[in-house]
Amino acid sequence: MPLNKKIINLEGFILPESSHIRRKHVRPENRQSDHYLATYDNTTLIYDCFFQPQVNRYILTAPRFLNLWALIKKHLFIDGQRYQGRLKRFTWQRCEQVEISAPANAKLQIQLDDILQDIPVRNTAMNLFSGLNVAMAMNKNNSLDWIRDWAEYHVNAQNLQGVCLIDNASTNYTIDDILSELETIKGLAAIAVVHAPFSYGPVDRSKKLEISPRFLQTSMFNLVRRDLFHQARAILSVDIDELVMSNSPENVFDAAVNSRLGAVSFREIKTYPNEGGGKAYAQRKHSMVKQDSKPGNTKWCVKGQGFMNNFGWAVHRFGGGFFPLTETKSFNYFHCQSTSTNWKKNRLKKQEDLVESAEVKATLTRYLP
Repeated sequence: MPLNKKIINLEGFILPESSHIRRKHVRPENRQSDHYLATYDNTTLIYDCFFQPQVNRYILTAPRFLNLWALIKKHLFIDGQRYQGRLKRFTWQRCEQVEISAPANAKLQIQLDDILQDIPVRNTAMNLFSGLNVAMAMNKNNSLDWIRDWAEYHVNAQNLQGVCLIDNASTNYTIDDILSELETIKGLAAIAVVHAPFSYGPVDRSKKLEISPRFLQTSMFNLVRRDLFHQARAILSVDIDELVMSNSPENVFDAAVNSRLGAVSFREIKTYPNEGGGKAYAQRKHSMVKQDSKPGNTKWCVKGQGFMNNFGWAVHRFGGGFFPLTETKSFNYFHCQSTSTNWKKNRLKKQEDLVESAEVKATLTRYLP
């Protein structure tokens, strides 16, 4: 079977520097740290717009509009005329999507006193992963070896067939380099690399009931949900430093497809390198665990046309009260603590009270020989 592959460059709609219009802040002034102000995205109106030809519909994916919703609602023009149709809006905690009914090749614009700008439109890529077991992850400057091992492990251990990597403007290599690395993996039928050169957002903690300023990752997941993975068989969400382990003969994709709600979620096992700390190590070196450690946060796999997709996707959990019903002990994921660029916090410190897990070591040896 020939390998299907695609690079998608997201152009977005960035508010011009000359305009006074900006997204309002989600934190009060006394909580706007230097880090928050440097990384908060107040200028990206839209990340992406793609066209669905079967239904003559444009899908916008965006950070939370907040006060910027008026620009879409009141100042959207189609082929030079103010849009009079219904805008179907979907809002989640960190992102939004909008459906616009209009003919093919329409010219979408925002027209305001100090803004006259086209909305870039691309064609859908929904056929790329049709019928496949697929995985997605965000990436920035992770080693290409780590990316290859992450994908190869899941091909061997879980029958992964397609990969979509969302690259957040890596500087250590190009998106072509990522594509070339993934092309070397036997068993993959389709690959996509999405170039998303936008601010990830502040990584410090938000307070309860605050809108999270980390808009990008959830937005990208829902972009992929509506487009690239729209016809996929099942979708796995785990980061490059996370590897799914089965505790039963079934792989995680089959488990999601066969489950009552069309999704399974499973808990984290933190793993550490067997060669000491102080620097980064590949996933295959992470056979150590802490004694008496408890399972951590959840990750998930969902059926492509499953019920849970109606709620939109998030990083760790989605679907409100339904999500706890998806949890299973048939799977865990290794969270490889030193497979890290240390972008968020220091994870390379030497750890004490570690023991080697025979189960983790056997799994890594088997699927990352």
